[in-house]
Amino acid sequence: RVRGLLDMKLFSCITSLLLAASAIRDSSYNKALQFPREASFDHYVIFKPDFSEVQDEISICSWVKFYRTDGQRNWFSYGVEQNLNMIMLGCRPRYYAAFLAKSLPSNSNLNFSPYLWQHQCLIWDAVSEHVELFLNGKRATGDVTPSGSRLSAGGTLVLGLEQDCVGGCWEKGEEFGGEIYGLQILKRRLTPPEIKEMHDAGMCDRAASVPGVVIAWKDFLGAERHGNVREISAGCSVWDRLNDFVGQVVSPALITYLEGGSQGEDKGSAKPSKGKKKRGDKKSATGCRSDWGKILEYFIDQKISEQLISHLKRHHQF
Repeated sequence: RVRGLLDMKLFSCITSLLLAASAIRDSSYNKALQFPREASFDHYVIFKPDFSEVQDEISICSWVKFYRTDGQRNWFSYGVEQNLNMIMLGCRPRYYAAFLAKSLPSNSNLNFSPYLWQHQCLIWDAVSEHVELFLNGKRATGDVTPSGSRLSAGGTLVLGLEQDCVGGCWEKGEEFGGEIYGLQILKRRLTPPEIKEMHDAGMCDRAASVPGVVIAWKDFLGAERHGNVREISAGCSVWDRLNDFVGQVVSPALITYLEGGSQGEDKGSAKPSKGKKKRGDKKSATGCRSDWGKILEYFIDQKISEQLISHLKRHHQF
């Protein structure tokens, strides 16, 4: 019976580590796509996505950084033979998005500052017949689409250039230079509170999987690249998760939560309970720790601050 309990504990330990590893070492986490600043038709990403599930309802959300905002810098282009401008997203002087070949109304209050990350979300559904563009968690513009409209499947999606024929016919002045991170396409229309929550959480947030994702960021990372489009660090790390807990105390329960386990209490009240191991004790509540979890155990009972997060980032890269 004792051996059986030990085996179960070992199994639980291994399972916890595997879950933590998959969450922290997600193949797409902290990987951004960089497009060179110099104008060129050589730098783009292209693939044929399956849009069969988003013909009547869609959300497109991503973090985008523009290196230049002159001209018509479109970073997202989806088109089919009959309609080359099904969906376009960029920073044009006159408009910032097009949907079903129609430009969304311009907004003179929008400011696309270069070299700053911004969060963009385009949402639409056939029932409401409304398409809206959200920038940094706030509605920027929108329009009404004709009754009976549907998104055509079987098209070509290009990142970095605008298509004037399917998969090509680039035009000077439309080349995107910048970075893209966390782009995902969903088969449902996100609500304004959901979009605001995504923006407020920040680009480095390790939120739970959003329901309805049909094309994830890892799919874009694995798509066909041309020119000097390359993967770079998005500037995130495991330690960024601690930003949600500034002012609280490091505890075994909090470390377990961050590793993908269960705290047994609310995220906002991660205080050590009686019987928990103290600073430097390698035996945790789960009996095992990831490498970064072991490092964090040396800071048990210490208050989480921006200075502590900065220290961990500088000396312990994860």
